Amino acid sequence: MPVLSSRIGLLALCAAAIACSPQEQEGLKRMRSIGPRLAPTQVDDGYSFDGPTFETRLTQRGVQVAELSWQSSLTLGSPVATDDRVEYRGADGSVEWYEATEQGLEQGFTLATRPEGDLTLLGTVDGISGAVTIPGGFSFGSVTYTGLEAWDAADRALPAEMIWDDAQRTVSLFIPTDALESAELPLTVNPLFATGEP
Repeated sequence: MPVLSSRIGLLALCAAAIACSPQEQEGLKRMRSIGPRLAPTQVDDGYSFDGPTFETRLTQRGVQVAELSWQSSLTLGSPVATDDRVEYRGADGSVEWYEATEQGLEQGFTLATRPEGDLTLLGTVDGISGAVTIPGGFSFGSVTYTGLEAWDAADRALPAEMIWDDAQRTVSLFIPTDALESAELPLTVNPLFATGEP
């Protein structure tokens, strides 16, 4: 099963508005509205979003949300801020971005290429003792990861599954091969992280 590894923080995965084709911008209509956006602040090694209930740090090393640290290898470039968004750009044209509101951090992906076989977005979690299954996803201490959705450029929903591997301490966002065969690029994968008691 091919694996696309990626940094994922408090998030909603969807198409980026910057440097997107018209097809990519189609995915934006599915983007969830979670309130007014917070502006990122530049820090020594990247950017931070500071909300009333959480602090988030985005650097080349990964993403830190409250006590949760997320690290992976899809995006190796340094983060870049554009208005109220922080972006990482992959060599294959995929874009990973973050926006924040008072409720949490939204993450977006535009996946510009189709994998051979299943699609698996993989992230490694540190800084917490483990995951607890809750309705729609997982809780990592004060951070929840729920609400997974996925769709293609034609706004067609794709079946997606969120999987926790306790031994490897990884979360996978999984879409099966048969669902990808007729999907129009780019693909959007969209979970949400928030802080507070599950």
